[in-house]
Amino acid sequence: MSERHSDRRHWYIGCARTLAVFLLMALLMGVLLRGVSSRDAIVLLPLTEAPGIMTLDAHQGYAFIRTDPMNGFPTHVVTLDVRDGTVLHTTTIAGTNPLALAVDGRAHRVFAVDNGNGGDIEVLDARNGVVTQTFTYADAAPQSALVDEGSGRLFVASDEATFKGVRVYDTARLRRVASIAAVGFGQGPGPWIVAVDTGCHRLLVGAAALMGQRLGNGQVQVIDTTTNRVIRTIPASADMAFGETSVVAVDTRSGHTFVLDRSDAHIQMLDTRTGVVLHRLPLPLRLGMLAVDERTGHLFAASGMGMGTGTGTVAMIDTRTATLRRLTPLGAIPLAVAIDSVHGRVYVACASSNFTTTRLAVLDTRTGALRATTAVDLAPLNARMVIDEQSGRVVLTGRLSSVRDAWAWLPPWLRDRIPWVPPAPLPPPPNAGGLAIVDGTRL
Repeated sequence: MSERHSDRRHWYIGCARTLAVFLLMALLMGVLLRGVSSRDAIVLLPLTEAPGIMTLDAHQGYAFIRTDPMNGFPTHVVTLDVRDGTVLHTTTIAGTNPLALAVDGRAHRVFAVDNGNGGDIEVLDARNGVVTQTFTYADAAPQSALVDEGSGRLFVASDEATFKGVRVYDTARLRRVASIAAVGFGQGPGPWIVAVDTGCHRLLVGAAALMGQRLGNGQVQVIDTTTNRVIRTIPASADMAFGETSVVAVDTRSGHTFVLDRSDAHIQMLDTRTGVVLHRLPLPLRLGMLAVDERTGHLFAASGMGMGTGTGTVAMIDTRTATLRRLTPLGAIPLAVAIDSVHGRVYVACASSNFTTTRLAVLDTRTGALRATTAVDLAPLNARMVIDEQSGRVVLTGRLSSVRDAWAWLPPWLRDRIPWVPPAPLPPPPNAGGLAIVDGTRL
């Protein structure tokens, strides 16, 4: 072989090696860039069943999701590690009509309330998802439940044949310590526990009256938990009949409780200790839900006209003076609202105009100004939202229509030849549930 041909051959080999190195570097750069962009402000996780009630253990950063029963199949409690985005446990439970899910992070216990087949409360270990104990009722009695970690008490609203009121349990010893009779509720739905303030030793219980065969107006009873006596009864909307805790918000620093009345679009501000109504605040729109940020002393009332109108607002109200500080338009119907006091943010989950995606709006807790909005690929079915304030991550539930593929940018012929690239994910089954974990610090 001549010296000229040898030099040309070495030149071709050098060019091929340079091109191979360049392509490899481009591939690695693409992987890194994709990893950075998809690590991930929003992570979607599929569920085999439709999600229902959700609650959070702020100590561990675990979210607990109760799935809705379908076609006679058992329901489950799914344990999600919010901080690393992994499903830890899926626990089968016996109930068929889930009504509430409450957690005591200090005692490491989750309480799943159900009033199907006679009614029961199943107690799960929050660390491993194992059912450790079951409280049974004979007559579909339990209606709702709330936990107060400060006092280590579980409050269970109960509608038994011989008792209508609240049963109180010690969450550490799992024994009943008190029973509080709710008077004057009659034969309507309820009672339902809607809020608790153990600093004031007050429990708020809601119910509705039956007018003939129709559901009438609701009421809220303020109960002194030191004497187990009702100290005041306040008229309210029929939302109280179905245990909607989003229509009540308590500010322990100001000593005020706010009750939303959707029937005539206003908010009542109560003195939590006495139950006296101090102010009535009109809302610009009818539907709504409430949340309080105690650090700034602001109440956020998200409200909307109705499904399909595309209209919604968030009112920021001073919790001490009941003064309206700001009104922020959303341009969409709000479905859920939650506060991250640590990072100073209000999150409002809204429905898109065609109900195919969820729109997440982020507001500033100090000013009420809109900071950001982002679309989440979950249809807003049974939309629920919780926030892990330590990590700043938001968990949303809904219906999943697609599964994100972080490697979709690779050509199929190249993807098949790279062994460490996972195959394309399968589409979710029809009507599948889903979870979205949103890193709020990146919005």
